Amino acid sequence: MIYGRKIFLTTFIALICWLNTPKISFASTYAKADIKLNLRELPTTESKILEILKKGQKIETLGSEGGWTKIQADGKTGYVKSEFIHAVPAGELDTSSPGFAKTNTNLNLRTGPTTESDKIILIKKGRKIETLGEIDGWSKVKFSDYEGYVKSEFIYAVSEDEPDTAYTGVELTPWAQAKNIFAIGQDAEVYDIYTGETYYVRSFSNGSHADVEPVTANDTAIMKSTYGGVWKWDPRPVLVLINGHTMAASINGMPHGGGVNSGNNMDGQVCIHFKGSSAHNGNYSFTNWHQEALMDAYNMTSSW
Repeated sequence: MIYGRKIFLTTFIALICWLNTPKISFASTYAKADIKLNLRELPTTESKILEILKKGQKIETLGSEGGWTKIQADGKTGYVKSEFIHAVPAGELDTSSPGFAKTNTNLNLRTGPTTESDKIILIKKGRKIETLGEIDGWSKVKFSDYEGYVKSEFIYAVSEDEPDTAYTGVELTPWAQAKNIFAIGQDAEVYDIYTGETYYVRSFSNGSHADVEPVTANDTAIMKSTYGGVWKWDPRPVLVLINGHTMAASINGMPHGGGVNSGNNMDGQVCIHFKGSSAHNGNYSFTNWHQEALMDAYNMTSSW
């Protein structure tokens, strides 16, 4: 009986101690560090430092306890002094690492941090950009006169004095040269100016202009989507990227004639025009239409 009373008394005392201990609310919110800040294992200044947070670093907060806030950052959970952080919305950028970077592939700059966001422009591989912040695997960047978002995994940090060596500009390439750069049998990437979509085509003839076919059925589907899902003769301003060149061009969207690439879901071929190329059978009005479209491509992108 005495033993049972001891158990009850011990349990009761423990309960009272637990009730009088400050507790953390685990409602998750977000905050930023106002200064470089020690993330500690426990809510005391004597506790082990797990990491040093950067000024402007975005953190997830889990609750408060006696002037300390429990947080998650960089995969670690610990405590920081509440006076050195401030609350921010969930969509706030992490601005702890502004600086400069380069693209390691051709990369779409988008209006928001999602693949569904509108494309602004194509940034070529190796271009230098200014990084402004990061959120959910996306970096907000400034490139030329544009600001937008790119996937963080496709850029790498560089110093401020790193030269922008990859930039050669959009080329207004005469057809006599373009036919050698984009030779028969080669694949090239096509960037549609108006939609920002990219797809690949293969050249199989280069008489008056380049006769091409999409490489795969997926390339055909993307190309058709740039025409609103309906094949049309209308020329569209595009860029043709191949072997380090970015050439202003114009493409039509009506499969015609014969094709040689089976399995791409296109019955025929389409034409790509470059500076000075011409349409079949001396069709001057169609030739001029293509030349106007490729000049639109050049004028809209020459500062990239």
